Amino acid sequence: MKEGSIIELLSLLRILYLRKWILIGVTALATTAIGTFLFTNDQPVYRSSMKLILNSSEGTSEMTIEKMNLHISLMNTFKELIRTPSVLGAVLDRNPDWQLSTTALAEQVSVSTSEQAPVLTIIVRNSNRERSVDILHELSSELKHQVSVLYRMNNITILDDPKEQKFFKPEIESNATRNTLIAGFAIFMIMTFSISTKELLSNKVKTEKQLVELGLTPLVTLHKYKRSDLNKSKKTRNKQAGEKNVTATV
Repeated sequence: MKEGSIIELLSLLRILYLRKWILIGVTALATTAIGTFLFTNDQPVYRSSMKLILNSSEGTSEMTIEKMNLHISLMNTFKELIRTPSVLGAVLDRNPDWQLSTTALAEQVSVSTSEQAPVLTIIVRNSNRERSVDILHELSSELKHQVSVLYRMNNITILDDPKEQKFFKPEIESNATRNTLIAGFAIFMIMTFSISTKELLSNKVKTEKQLVELGLTPLVTLHKYKRSDLNKSKKTRNKQAGEKNVTATV
C-alpha cells in the first residue's frame, strides 16, 4: 500500500473517531426504531410438515430395486402435481373461508422428495397455527384422490397424520430479529459513508499541513498541550504570584 493511501486511510479513521458518538447514536436510535416497528408488526409464521410414502400395490410381489426407482420417479411426479391449480383449486373450493387464491396458497406450500426412498414431504407455512395443519390435511387428501383418479393407485400412506399435529406446537418462524440486524448494519454503513464523504469533500482547511500543501503560511501556530501540562503551568503561575506577594509584604 502506498504512503499516500495509508495517510488517507488514517485520516478517514481519525474523522470517524472524532464523529463516533454521532455515528453510534444515530445508528442506535434508528435501529431501535426499526426494531420496535418490526417486532410490533411482526406476524409469526407457523411451519407444519408431514411425509407421505408410496407403498407396493396390494397383491404384488416384494419391492425390488426397479420398483423402488419407479416409485421414486412417481413421487417426483406427484411433487409437481400437488402444486397444480387442479389440486390447489379443489382444496380452495372446499374451503372458501380461507379467502386465498391458488397463487397465494402455492406460496405457502413447499414440496420435496427423497432420492433414496419414495417419500414426499409437504411443508406449509401460515400465520395461523390451526390453518397450517388444516392445509396439510386438505392437500394430502386431494393428492390421494387425484392419484387414484389419474393413476388408478391407492397405495399412498400418510406417515405423519396432520390431524395429530394439532396436539403439537408447530415451528414458529420470525424474521424480525434478522431484519433488525440487517437494517442496523445498513444504517451504520450509510452513516459511515455520509460522514466520510462530507469530511473528505469539505473545502475547509483544518490543519497546518493542509496550509503548507496549499503553499500558504499560518499566521498563528497553536501547540497541543496535555491537561497535565496546563495544570503544571497553572500551579507555577500561582506559586510565582505567591512569592511576589510575600516579597511585597516584607
